[in-house]
Amino acid sequence: MLETHSPPPTPAPIPPESTGDRITESAKLLEVAAQRKLQLAKLNLAEKVAVTGGGLLTAILVLVLGTILLLTFTLGIGFGLAQWTSLTVGESFLIISLLYVLLIGLIVWQRERLFINPVLAAVASKLFK
Repeated sequence: MLETHSPPPTPAPIPPESTGDRITESAKLLEVAAQRKLQLAKLNLAEKVAVTGGGLLTAILVLVLGTILLLTFTLGIGFGLAQWTSLTVGESFLIISLLYVLLIGLIVWQRERLFINPVLAAVASKLFK
């Protein structure tokens, strides 16, 4: 007798995902990506604010302490100059004041090179990092 072979059973077709399911899944993924991007932007902003605030507080502290140091230095030099030379105390403080006026003039004359360009470069590097 001849045996007849029946063809193997065909597997049940896998139902394709509907277009609506794919759109829903894509929308959820886009929402997650947008939330992460927003969180990253907030963290970058917080870092820049913290660095700027820290720099500002440091600058204020240096200005206050620098002013105290300059004042005590000026008093010491003024009285010392009067004691070491034949100048009066008033004349020695006048000489120190003239030196400070010359220093202020030099700073104003070179302000762009000393202050404006370095600060601009520092701010630009922090903002466009």
